[in-house]
Order: sequence, then C-alpha cells, then structure tokens
Amino acid sequence: MHNTCISLSRFTRGGYYRLTLYLGGGKMKGKMITIEILVCFWFLLWLPASILAQEKPAGAEAKKVVNYYYQGKGQGAILMAHKLCSQIYEEGPLKYECQEEITGGQIQKDREVYLWMNYLVPTGDTADIIIQYKRNNKVRSVSNFELPASLRYRIWKKIPTDKIGDWQVNIIQEMQDSDLNLGSLQYKVTE
Repeated sequence: MHNTCISLSRFTRGGYYRLTLYLGGGKMKGKMITIEILVCFWFLLWLPASILAQEKPAGAEAKKVVNYYYQGKGQGAILMAHKLCSQIYEEGPLKYECQEEITGGQIQKDREVYLWMNYLVPTGDTADIIIQYKRNNKVRSVSNFELPASLRYRIWKKIPTDKIGDWQVNIIQEMQDSDLNLGSLQYKVTE
C-alpha cells in the first residue's frame, strides 16, 4: 500500500507558504519534499482591479458620450456591445456581465445560451427593441422589450438552440418613422 500525505502550512511573516509532501511508496519511499512559496498579497489584491481597469478615454471622446447621453433624446439607443454567453455574473463587481462568452459561433443543440447586450439610452428617452431570430432566412421567433434611459443597461435573452442549422440574430430599435439596425450576429446549432 502506498501512503502519501500532503500538508500546507503558512508562515505569517512575509506571506510564505510551505507545501510538504510525504511519499510513502515507490522509489521515494519515506522521503519528504518541501516547497516554499512566497505569495505576494499585494499582487493578489491588485489583480482583480487590473482586470476591471479600462483605458482612460480622451477628453473629447468622453465629452461626446456624455453629451449624447444628456442631449441625444430621439436619436436612438446605442448598442455598445453584444455577444453570446453561456453564463452571466449574478453578483459581485461584475454583476450582469457576460461570464463565459461563446466564440466560434458553434452551439450544441439544446444548450442554454444567451444573447447578452449592453446599451446606452439617452436621458428622457426609452428604446423599443426587437430581436429577430432567423433560420433559413425566415423569422422563427421575436423578442420585444423596452429599455429605460441609462448610461449602461445590460440585458440578456435566451436564444433558440432547439433546431439544427444556421441562425441569424438581428437587433433592431423601432423608431417613430423608421427602424434602426443596431447589430446582428450569426451562430450555428449542431448535434
């Protein structure tokens, strides 16, 4: 019989950890291996903040976005981002963000997948959004929803994955005089 024991001990001074393995069988019978690891706690604290950090926009770029938010009523929503996701964060600093993006456009039949979207809707406005799901160039399903004014409004809708084939999703804002095509994407449902 081979007995192997593992112990992890922490030295409070300097953040060192010691991992000790006692090997009870084979060529290393009766031997102990000790590994000391220095954990930089400031690095562990810095890492989540650096992931969330964004590049600072130029003054003119920031002013343009702020002006549109406060003075863009009647000109339509802006679809800032859209993607296919299998999971959405439900809490924490990334709440309502896409947790696991699906890339490559291939989705297994009956898999639960969401169309995740991030909108800017000017102050004093609302946006009537239509999502069309097409297969074989025919509309198979439609979702409608209304967005309130918001600098960052994230929403997700479950997409159809029950039928094999090539799908197209069209994201449209219904305006008083015409419709605005905000974005589209394609995916393929496979066995």
